Amino acid sequence: MICKPKEPQYFSGGRFGKSGADSYCQLFSEALPTQLCGDASTCYTRYPHHGDVAGRIARECPDARFIYLMRDLTDGVYSHYLHSM
Repeated sequence: MICKPKEPQYFSGGRFGKSGADSYCQLFSEALPTQLCGDASTCYTRYPHHGDVAGRIARECPDARFIYLMRDLTDGVYSHYLHSM
């Protein structure tokens, strides 16, 4: 289950990061006990802009598993351009 909002940016100090762990965990309250949960905050990989995100994740969720998707660089540049307009 991916939380809503899809990118809460908890570990990078976004809105939910400032609200605390309870507000972040609440994003997954609808998940069944058998479901895997996650968020898709892309800023977690923007080191050093968001500090030691990996360290914060390791401290709070030592059993966390990651799926890292990459896309074609040209598509990413074009997308970034469109978002910045």
